[in-house]
Amino acid sequence: MSHHIVAVQSLDYCYPDGRHALQCVNFTLHHGEAAAIIGANGAGKSTLLRHLIGTLAPTSGSVRIGDDPVLPSTLKQVRRTVGMVFQDADDQLFMPTVYEDVAFGPINQGLPPAEVEKRVKNALFTVGCEHLRDRPPYRLSGGEKRAVAIATVLAMSPNILVMDEPTANLDARARRHCIRLLQGFTHTRIIATHDLDLVLDVCTRVIVLHEGQIVADGSTMEIFRDKKLLDRYHLEQPLRMQGCPVCSPSSEPCQQQSASDKHSHARRP
Repeated sequence: MSHHIVAVQSLDYCYPDGRHALQCVNFTLHHGEAAAIIGANGAGKSTLLRHLIGTLAPTSGSVRIGDDPVLPSTLKQVRRTVGMVFQDADDQLFMPTVYEDVAFGPINQGLPPAEVEKRVKNALFTVGCEHLRDRPPYRLSGGEKRAVAIATVLAMSPNILVMDEPTANLDARARRHCIRLLQGFTHTRIIATHDLDLVLDVCTRVIVLHEGQIVADGSTMEIFRDKKLLDRYHLEQPLRMQGCPVCSPSSEPCQQQSASDKHSHARRP
């Protein structure tokens, strides 16, 4: 089995108070797939992601990353394969400088100093943050923090990227930059998000969670064209699939336009 594969089988998780957060969740992702996990607040998206890196253990069922079941005894190997970017970048940035944050993972992997330096340099270059190398993380903007948090994961050379709300609280420019980064990755990507226009740009597959259960799993356009399904589970189509009621109320929605090149109201002669 490829180490890029994620296999979740009959996954159940109960909170200590007995409330079910996940119920009989089943799916498999293959090398290079980009899948979105979507659903209303409280659907179980973040809880599911935390099982993929072993910060939560199933009540029943299993999670496998390649040939490795996600267990306390395999966490070291699993976390070499899976890199997670948390919703709040401050949860990932805790060192005095950006360089030290990005170097933290490779150093703890036991890599030699020259390799650590190379990985930090490459990761910061990839996210366009080389100039932030010596800055303290607490002095960064929200977009800069998000980019550096992604760099901390890339520096560990994971095969699978897991991201929880990667565009949350970003301004328009930082959001476009984040989307372009995600589009450029060849990793297997699993993205939990409310940003459905991002999903349209980045993901070829959508998994819909509702009250801890998978209620739909299909291609991005198949899911987003099903308005009854979306409405049933308190979701809406991405904005650019809804058309522009200002410019042309009767026009057909644009389904191909990139969210990084949003519709603009051009001046007419």
